[in-house]
Amino acid sequence: MAYKIDLGCWNGIFAVPNCVADEHLKLAGAASLKLLLYLLRHSGREVSSEELAEVFHLAPADVADALSFWIERGVLTQSEGLLTPPPQKESAPVASLVFEPLSPAPEAEPSAGQVVPKPESLAVRRPPSPARLTGTELARKVEADPELGLLIEKTQEILDGRLLTPSDMSVIVSIHDWAGMPADVLLMLLEYMKGEGKTSLRAIETAAYRWVDAGIDSHERAEAYILEQKSLKGIEGQFASALGIGGQKLTSKQREYFRRWGIEWGFELPLVELAYERNIDNTAKLSFPYIDKILSAWYAEGYKTVSDVESNDKKPQKADPAKPSYDLDAFEESALKTPVFRKRKGGAQ
Repeated sequence: MAYKIDLGCWNGIFAVPNCVADEHLKLAGAASLKLLLYLLRHSGREVSSEELAEVFHLAPADVADALSFWIERGVLTQSEGLLTPPPQKESAPVASLVFEPLSPAPEAEPSAGQVVPKPESLAVRRPPSPARLTGTELARKVEADPELGLLIEKTQEILDGRLLTPSDMSVIVSIHDWAGMPADVLLMLLEYMKGEGKTSLRAIETAAYRWVDAGIDSHERAEAYILEQKSLKGIEGQFASALGIGGQKLTSKQREYFRRWGIEWGFELPLVELAYERNIDNTAKLSFPYIDKILSAWYAEGYKTVSDVESNDKKPQKADPAKPSYDLDAFEESALKTPVFRKRKGGAQ
């Protein structure tokens, strides 16, 4: 009789260093962890960066970036493309890592004629350019601030489990630390950008700095901005169709006109259509400045609907105060025809 223990998927097992779970698990990004596990599973054979890039849908540069975390943390060493465990040193165990504090970024010298605001007038004090942290520096910051670790974890969830490289995580940390965006606002930004279909870290970073410069630094302000942008998107579609440019990419100036008409002045589609009709009747071509002039006059008069405008059109026009209320030519003609009576000498007229 033969006996066999079937462990199922546990029949095939590969080793993972204890230090990965004990010291680095909470600090490593998803991309770094997955690449390490893949390499350990296929130890003994050559795995190219192209293979890793294809399996995990990463750029080759991101593969190198993700693996650099383990090299900088002393889990792996690299020599001529070969990754190996580091040589063990009795006097310096891997677990005893010492981190030196980052030196502050140098302050930029103002150029000639540049106006430099006083520090107390700045809502957020930040160095001239965002810091790009190495894997070791990033790990130190995340270890010192648990909120950053949670922020990175939530970022990966919002981006549908995308593998964040150390460079990606550095962008998120820079937005939070360098630009001063609170974590809850940053998560709202990520959700908004995902809804817009713009999930590249470059697009997210650009949008984040615009939010900061616009003073969107609280949950309430972020919510108000997002609601306005959603409303503006619907307004742009309606107004563009009414003006015969639906489906075209709008310029920033055109979007500004639409924002003013629909958001700032609160005009609805019928009134904009009426202004467009009068623009075409008078100029025979689409002119945003012309429509803007019409709507500006209506806004100043307090008109809100088409009936407001049409009611005013039916009113008798006021006389021009610069023009006399009588007809001067008719008066002169009448005066010439009026008989003049003269008194006769010594008698009646």
